[in-house]
Amino acid sequence: VAKIQGKFIRHAHQDTDELFYVLDVGQLNMHVRELKDNEVVPLGKGEMFLAPKGVEHCPAAENEVCCLMIELAGTEYCGRER
Repeated sequence: VAKIQGKFIRHAHQDTDELFYVLDVGQLNMHVRELKDNEVVPLGKGEMFLAPKGVEHCPAAENEVCCLMIELAGTEYCGRER
């Protein structure tokens, strides 16, 4: 579980998918390079986004948002393996 506020760094996980599930009120914006025109996917409470392995993504939130992130054990927050 993480609290996100502001724009995180653009990153990709080469060996695993990453799932984001928004737990509270607010909006998480997922910037995804592989979508048309570097599209932003807005997520609200109860919505989820799966970043497939190898796909660059950048979570951002204007106001603090609490979300559950699911990824393989040992995956660091910005995609580098421990």
